Amino acid sequence: MRLVALLLGTLCLGAILYGPGSRYLAERAYLKKANIYGDESIAHEANERFLKSIYSVAEYRSKAAGISEPLPLFLFNNGLVGKGLKRLSNRDLERYLDIRRVVWDRVSVRTCAMYTRGNFSPEKAIELAKSIEVLERRDIEDLFRLYTLAANAELRGIPDASSLSEREQEDAGALIFSMLRKEDRERFVGTVAKLNVASDEDACWLGRTVNAITFQAQGDAKTLLLRGILE
Repeated sequence: MRLVALLLGTLCLGAILYGPGSRYLAERAYLKKANIYGDESIAHEANERFLKSIYSVAEYRSKAAGISEPLPLFLFNNGLVGKGLKRLSNRDLERYLDIRRVVWDRVSVRTCAMYTRGNFSPEKAIELAKSIEVLERRDIEDLFRLYTLAANAELRGIPDASSLSEREQEDAGALIFSMLRKEDRERFVGTVAKLNVASDEDACWLGRTVNAITFQAQGDAKTLLLRGILE
């Protein structure tokens, strides 16, 4: 009987360590570490669904296994999404950039300028990520749906929907310039040339202006500008 009891105990321990229960506990520990949005945040549940989706992919778990701290894990996930955005269809990319445009229009000039410059510290990256709380719930839900598509596309290695050549990037820049009001062209060129030292007001104006022009364009021109924003 004692041998049977020991055997049962070993089986139970194995179930705890390696069975569904252990995977659940590992997932809960991961979610607690990875979700930067507090329980009270409008983005908490949507972000948790996104995290559960990528955590379910074995390749992701393998790559993220050695990341023990919340900030590096957030940056890893953020990079995964950023790379995957280029793999989205034009329709999904347009929806993502439309939501992003709303965020940039609603946040403070300082935050908008940080987005435009793009050269912020890891700690500031979390601050920017939390700025999406200015959105309506339906837009937050859709944003994380797109994050999930992008991250999974990157993990699966889906080819980029399209990547602009150097010539196409130049064409995108020329198109934006041609659509500017004449009185804005000097400010635009000056801000682009000295973006890192430009005032927050000028940097934010530049970002919002590019967003506005992109969504004013039609057809192939719009697609060119949408793809150009990611380059």
